Parts: sequence; structure tokens; C-alpha cells
Amino acid sequence: MMCYNCGKPGHPARRYEVLFGRGSRVKGNSNERMYCKGTVEGCHVNSILLDTGCSRTMVRRQLVPQDKFLEGKWVSIRCVHGDTVLYPLADVQFVVEGIPVKVEAAVAESLPVEVILGTDAFHSFVRIPFDP
Repeated sequence: MMCYNCGKPGHPARRYEVLFGRGSRVKGNSNERMYCKGTVEGCHVNSILLDTGCSRTMVRRQLVPQDKFLEGKWVSIRCVHGDTVLYPLADVQFVVEGIPVKVEAAVAESLPVEVILGTDAFHSFVRIPFDP
């Protein structure tokens, strides 16, 4: 993975720092969760969860306009409970903590949060200056 700031390989964590340095951390059950606010296709959302263990971004169906679905494109995802589920894909635009993101997201009828932001989102960031 390439660095978000300098474009060189070897330290992709900076992307997480830039995006989620302003989010809310919630501790529970010996792990830390990171929540942010933003928009999905222009609709305000309060629960965007960073999931570094998830390679694919997922979004609730009610937030995705029908014209954003990619005809005939589906993705198979193994869920935390072990089942493998087939989800439709949509071309979705987000703004997370002020950072624009565009990604092919899996669309689910229900999720525990409005958006689960996977590691795939970091490939589509618009570059902004980063000052460590």
C-alpha cells in the first residue's frame, strides 16, 4: 500500500490517521472502535465505523439511490458469524470527516451501523496535505 501523504510504499497507516484522527473512539470488550460522521450520497450519517479487518466497505441499502447500483455486479463476503453472503455493489460517494471518498461498496439491507468503512476506501481518497 502507498502512503497517503508522500505516495511511497511502506507506511499506509497515515491514511487512517488523517481520516480518523478527528473521530470518536469507543472502548469496549478489549478493543477500540472508531466512529465518524459524514455523508453518503449527500445524506447525513452519524455512524461510520472504521473496520481495519474489513477489506470491503459496506453501506445500508436505505442510503443508496437505485441508480448507483452496478448492474450485474455482486460480491461474496464472509461475515463475522461465518456465513458467506452475496451482496450487490454500488458506486457510492462518501464524505467522511470532510474527506471525499468514492468506492464500490457492498450494499446490505441491515448493518449494525450506517456504514462500515473498509480498507478499500483508502485507495480512493482525494489527496490532501498531511502535517504530522
